Amino acid sequence: MTQKKSGKEMECVKKCIKKNNTCVEKKCRHWIDFPKDLNCSLISIQNNNFKGMTLKEVSDRLGISIESVRKIEKKAFIKIKERI
Repeated sequence: MTQKKSGKEMECVKKCIKKNNTCVEKKCRHWIDFPKDLNCSLISIQNNNFKGMTLKEVSDRLGISIESVRKIEKKAFIKIKERI
């Protein structure tokens, strides 16, 4: 299940890309501390051509260990499986 992005969220992404500025809206639920992707998880997804990332790439963006990402992934798969 995907969640539709609001017009406000997409306008923010477009503005950051157009100006090539990192996002300063730390209260935004898409904000990540990763200037290479303009501090936006939505831009991070676009920069990776919507194909996904390795656990290492995710851990770099979130500033957590690969093992922590692996644990989160495992729990997410369990939750998805329970809902199917």
